[in-house]
Amino acid sequence: MVLLVSAAIAFVAVAWGQLWLAVQATTLAVVTGSVCAASVAAARRGLRTTAEALAMAGIALIVIDLVAARIKGLAGLDELAGRAHAALTLGVIIVLGLALHRAARTTLTWSIGALVAAQPLAFLILPDMDRTPVLLVATALLVTAFDVIVVRNTRAGTVATVTGFAGLWWLAGNTLGAGTAWSGSIVESGLCTLLVAVSAGLAVVALPYLRLNRFSSLAPVIDLTAVAVGIVTVSGTLQQAGIVGVWFTGLLGLAVLTGAVLVRATGGSPLRRWEIPTLLAGGLLGLFSVAQLTVDQSSTLLAVLAGLAAVCSIGICVADHDIRVPAAVSAALLPGGAVVLLGARRACRTAGRLDPGRTGASVLGVASARVHQAEERPLAVAAGLIGLTAVSLTATSLAWGQLALQLSVTGAAALAYGQAASYRPARLVGLTELVLVFLGRGRWAVGDNA
Repeated sequence: MVLLVSAAIAFVAVAWGQLWLAVQATTLAVVTGSVCAASVAAARRGLRTTAEALAMAGIALIVIDLVAARIKGLAGLDELAGRAHAALTLGVIIVLGLALHRAARTTLTWSIGALVAAQPLAFLILPDMDRTPVLLVATALLVTAFDVIVVRNTRAGTVATVTGFAGLWWLAGNTLGAGTAWSGSIVESGLCTLLVAVSAGLAVVALPYLRLNRFSSLAPVIDLTAVAVGIVTVSGTLQQAGIVGVWFTGLLGLAVLTGAVLVRATGGSPLRRWEIPTLLAGGLLGLFSVAQLTVDQSSTLLAVLAGLAAVCSIGICVADHDIRVPAAVSAALLPGGAVVLLGARRACRTAGRLDPGRTGASVLGVASARVHQAEERPLAVAAGLIGLTAVSLTATSLAWGQLALQLSVTGAAALAYGQAASYRPARLVGLTELVLVFLGRGRWAVGDNA
């Protein structure tokens, strides 16, 4: 096969100019037709390997014939643009491949050759003026749909090849769509989001109906990939709306994460398939929102988002006892973080120094009420972290009177918690803080410059 194709190339390159045009065209046509006919004949006699080798040689010779015809200007082919001639070449391979596959059903090379030639054909036909990102995304997804239809109606021998093409075009189309959603205009972003959302949903829904028994283990990967590209695209479109869109992205992330916990609580329900993808979706939405708000220095919106996240964490504590401890710790830490964020604003600087201490004391109060429960000690640790943050903020600002108030509040709370939980270290910490307040009362009164 290799020698035959090499001989054809050498004939075109060396002997092409030494023969009449009719002899040249006739020679190539006869050689190509003979190879294709020999492949069909070998297939009918059961010589499968020979038939496949001759089929590959036949496809290569078809390409050589059409390139040579364009070089020589046969039938006006030299007047065609390069992309138009490439599209014509692929079309001829598709037609001849399908026709010869019908004549020799056992020869898979003809059908695979036609499928390979069909992949880039839609992009070659697309005019230059229509090569916008949205149309390129739509074209890639249409080629994916074509491959999926072929998977449902093709023989087992070509399923793996077509499935690979479908996956590559689907991933390429969605990746381009996600990039356009972030960098394109608002119209392009919205259209790409619509295309990606539809393709991601169809990929997840269509997967069980395809003949992909050998690839069943890829189902979770496809679910996660579909969710990831969909969320990245949606986030890109929402950020086009400015700070309102970024804020809504965070709210949507909280809602999705809460929904993920409800899905988790359904036990053996089929919805459990969506537990990890939903968690991924909510996490990505929240990450994009927090990152953008941080870059924009929108501390107030970040604080409100943290407060809403604390409310969701409280709901999670009630809905799912298996993750009650981390949810309780989050519900304790998030309000403190919200207050610190508010304290970053000049108008809220006093509250930013005082409220973390009160928040820590409140968390210790909850820990005192939940003595001997799983979340007791984690809540106490979270309260300690909040208290340390409060004291650090107040001490660095030299607000000594406020520092005394912080130590009084947190010391009393620690003493009460240690008594309720019979936890001696907590009692010692509380007493130490109260003693420091008593010993430094003169310093607090004279040095306060808050």
